[in-house]
Amino acid sequence: MSEAKFLVCQYDAELEFDLENLGIDSEQIEDYYVKYGKLYITFKNGDFSSYDTTYDREIDWKWSEKETFYDVNYREVIVI
Repeated sequence: MSEAKFLVCQYDAELEFDLENLGIDSEQIEDYYVKYGKLYITFKNGDFSSYDTTYDREIDWKWSEKETFYDVNYREVIVI
């Protein structure tokens, strides 16, 4: 068994985009993506717009969602 070298903790984070508040008709969305916390939308009429989040939830750093130990080659190691 390999020795653990790293402990990786994963946390859940959410961003919210209030489409009504942003004036976005979801029926008119052709394509979209979210990158760096910003929403990018291509509309069916060809327009392209970007939007900032309307609500950014704080990450609860108290408890992680998942913890995983890894060895020096980033292979998972069972510790307990």
